[in-house]
Amino acid sequence: MEQEYIMNKYEADTRYIFVNTQNPNSGDQVNQIKLNLGTQPIQSSDDSIVKISLQQFNMPCNWWNVNSTNNTFRVVWKTFTHAGTSVQINNVDALLKIAVGNYLTHQQVQNAFCASLKVILDAAVQGGGTTFTCAAIATKTEDYRRSSAGGSGLVKPTDVTDLDNKIFGINVTCSNASFVFDKTPFISSCFMNPTDGVVSLTDGTALTADEQYNDSATLVGGNRSKSFLAITDSDADLAAQNCFSVKVDGSDDHVVNIFGFYPMNTALHTMPYVYLRFNGSVNQVTGNYEEGNTNHHGEVIASHMFAKIERQQGLDGDVYYRYHSDGNDYSTIMTANSVQNIEFSLTDSLGRVIPQNTDYTSFLGSSSYDTNSGTINKQGNLFCDFVLKVEKKHIPFQPNALTGIPPPLRKNNEFVQNELINTVPNF
Repeated sequence: MEQEYIMNKYEADTRYIFVNTQNPNSGDQVNQIKLNLGTQPIQSSDDSIVKISLQQFNMPCNWWNVNSTNNTFRVVWKTFTHAGTSVQINNVDALLKIAVGNYLTHQQVQNAFCASLKVILDAAVQGGGTTFTCAAIATKTEDYRRSSAGGSGLVKPTDVTDLDNKIFGINVTCSNASFVFDKTPFISSCFMNPTDGVVSLTDGTALTADEQYNDSATLVGGNRSKSFLAITDSDADLAAQNCFSVKVDGSDDHVVNIFGFYPMNTALHTMPYVYLRFNGSVNQVTGNYEEGNTNHHGEVIASHMFAKIERQQGLDGDVYYRYHSDGNDYSTIMTANSVQNIEFSLTDSLGRVIPQNTDYTSFLGSSSYDTNSGTINKQGNLFCDFVLKVEKKHIPFQPNALTGIPPPLRKNNEFVQNELINTVPNF
């Protein structure tokens, strides 16, 4: 009974902190959440520690599944002139971006890729008159058709040939049937850590952190390109960085086939979790979780990562990041004796901030919008709410008491006697 009282000695000091980051006093609503505890700081004494646990977390997914962190490729096409048609291709070093938005089918993603690739390839032709058609190969990326059987709403195959391939596959066809692809475009993903140095296109345009460090290959099922080569490098070196298989069609040399090496991401997004960071926690993670801020060496490093919140989708299509502590305890022990301010932030698994796209006017055109000086993470609807449990735990404490390992008990009487005899001084 006495032990139970000791364990609950500070029960009355337990409190809950309810946090809603909408319109905070400082920082913003997801990246720099600052809480001032005012006249009730978190404090511990010599015989106690403070434990902080995450009880609940809730945040709507108010950003698109294809966004600035996973929609970017680099297209390089070296200059050449096809002798048979005199069609000249100029040097190309450009970024291909899939239009941001929520994509529900893999065919949609491929069609958006094709639309952006066509613009880049058409611009490479000197003199005009020759264009390119970029189209998804329907048989390469089939989605299950929706079955009406049972009315469950689940997507199911309707027959044995209705395969769910989900492999990236498009072809590029030149409008001039005599044109031959003497050189094929090189299409690479961008997966270079910004801390290794900022890279630039041939024209000097420096890539942003999201452009340089992108999950596009993960989204579409390609190789991640970890080097950023100059357009003057050898064809073999550039081909080695290809995200896709890019080959001239064996039966028609004015057609290029572009295929993914691996199945496309079935989820059509690259953020299954968001990570809540808390400056008071001292945990460890593998290097790849901190990749946006540190070099990738694969070692375990110190981190303020506090909790991992799962993406959940409802039957009506709503998408949330939610957590409830049903047996899964995210907690930390405070190392400081008194805490007045605590700070939180939300990132993805690579240490990047939550996508905060600004290209909203592309859907209706700038003329349809009035001016807006706000941002989604400050004045907008990108915010979260969560509950923290703060507990004060008793620990036994004996001031000025030295403790150690007692000497072993000797059971050999002769040895004890000899030891005692030998230690007697000889006067």
